[in-house]
Amino acid sequence: MRKRFQFNLMVEITCWLGAIILLSAWLIVRYAENRHHEGVFDQTKKQALVYLWGIEKSVAELPEWENWPRVSTTLSVGLQEQSRPEFDFVIRSLTLFDAQGEMRVQVSSAGETIRADGVTDMARSGMMRSGMQSANESMATLLSGRYSHMAGEMEQGVDPVTGEAFVKTHLSIPIRRGGRIVGALEAELDLVKTLALLDSRDDAFEQGILLIVGGFTLVAFIAIWAVTHFRLIQPIRCFSQVSQRIAGGDLTHRTRYVSLNEIGLLGQAIDNMADSIQRLIQEEEEAYLQALQSLTKALESKDAYTARHSARVSKYSALLGKQVGITGQELELLQRGAMMHDLGKIGIPDGVLNKPSALSDEEFAIMKSHPMMTATIMRPLKRFKAFAEIAAWHHERWDGRGYPDGLKGEEIPLLARIVCIADTWDAMTGDRVYRKGMPQEKALAIFENERDGGQWDPALVDAFVNLMRAQRGQTVAPAVA
Repeated sequence: MRKRFQFNLMVEITCWLGAIILLSAWLIVRYAENRHHEGVFDQTKKQALVYLWGIEKSVAELPEWENWPRVSTTLSVGLQEQSRPEFDFVIRSLTLFDAQGEMRVQVSSAGETIRADGVTDMARSGMMRSGMQSANESMATLLSGRYSHMAGEMEQGVDPVTGEAFVKTHLSIPIRRGGRIVGALEAELDLVKTLALLDSRDDAFEQGILLIVGGFTLVAFIAIWAVTHFRLIQPIRCFSQVSQRIAGGDLTHRTRYVSLNEIGLLGQAIDNMADSIQRLIQEEEEAYLQALQSLTKALESKDAYTARHSARVSKYSALLGKQVGITGQELELLQRGAMMHDLGKIGIPDGVLNKPSALSDEEFAIMKSHPMMTATIMRPLKRFKAFAEIAAWHHERWDGRGYPDGLKGEEIPLLARIVCIADTWDAMTGDRVYRKGMPQEKALAIFENERDGGQWDPALVDAFVNLMRAQRGQTVAPAVA
């Protein structure tokens, strides 16, 4: 079965965070660029307005308002004076309208002067293209005095002489004479210089904006990533590991995460859950162990030898366990498991269990069932699974010819191998109702001679023989590799 790909939460958060920040940065850059463009265009319009107001003042101060040739000359002079380097615009034409909205004079940058004298009205002007519904509405709006000026949108234009396309807009202001509005002045602005100015400034502006936004984005990304990683991802990983250990039966682990936020409450809930589970299991185990002790006492009443034998096997197992480096809780499990390794014999008939002579094949088959009977009794003790392993497999052989499962070599758990040696040792040296135990020296010789015979773990045999000789004050033989 193919393993399902798991997308790391931190990678997912980082991707989303990066996408959001990059999108925000792009929107900020676009917004700043648009605002920059709007600012430049506004500045251009302001320059043009100031310039138009100067022309309007010159026109308004003429002695004769309707002297159109004189007005045309004034407009032409104003148009010619616009070629200043500080201006960001070019006026292609100036158009003057009277109070009725009729075009009276139009001059262009090419030096052309057109006098319409009412033939062409404002419907042909830029004011109509600026969004007004009619020339009358445009003029009424401008002449009402509600606005100091009117500006059109940018649009494409075509040079009538060269045929080249250009970007333009229209700007209109009222003409005041004697305290009243007597007409309007409209300028057609060529925005080529404005666009060129934008092009020259855009690179530097974008670099500056990108530098600022990029720096802020990097700092924000690192800060948010760090907070997310240390305040969210790491605690979740810790909680996951602790939960897996608890699910696996290791109830000693806790999150130890202290915080007043929701993550801290989750960690505290996991710890409380583990405490409750541990208390419940301990109570159940204590009750079960008490039941086992009752069974042990019942076995003592049924077979006194088995009780004494179990106590000696427990002692020898603990000594051998210490000899090979077992300590702490594992040593305690070994000692207690060895004490109860034959508890299943309580289910063996008395006639078989206490028979003073050799067992028949049928009786021996019954006797061989006691390891699995003991393991079945021990199996509910989940946390003490070593008890069941010792009980089930202390009659297995190193060469795989033991019972009940024919385990071989290191397939047999270490504690079961230790109890196997201790059990055999006590069976050899302990007194039975039908025979006396053999001398320890003879038993040690058998262990040494049959070290590699396949019944026991050779390394454990060496350790046990050295242990027993050391207790007898004899010279300890070096272990055979």
